[in-house]
Amino acid sequence: MASPSMTQNVAGNVVATGTSIAASGTSTAVTVDATSKFEVQLQFDVLTGGTAQAAGTYTVKVYRVFGAGPTIDNVPVTQMQISMGTAATHYIASLALPTGKYSVTLSNGDSVNAVTFGITSSTLDAIA
Repeated sequence: MASPSMTQNVAGNVVATGTSIAASGTSTAVTVDATSKFEVQLQFDVLTGGTAQAAGTYTVKVYRVFGAGPTIDNVPVTQMQISMGTAATHYIASLALPTGKYSVTLSNGDSVNAVTFGITSSTLDAIA
């Protein structure tokens, strides 16, 4: 059986690093191009602000970028919501996406504090 070839990156590498989202804000869309990969894995590292609310959350939404246009879907292909409850803490979650091009946004559900995030990608490049 063929062995997969994986490219793994250091934390915060490739997609986004040290990006701030205001209280109750949404990040600028980040493009992830995995058109020449079998799979892309994204890890989201969100650092809460000074006094994060116990009910605060962050939401990741992933939209497919389609066609030569390109056209970005207005319904996410996947999304996840992560609860944040402790100040100055990293909340880390990841997901895997198949070959394709994606537009990714993060929303800060903390209505008082800004958060900072980074996105790391690793890719399944080939099966040899």
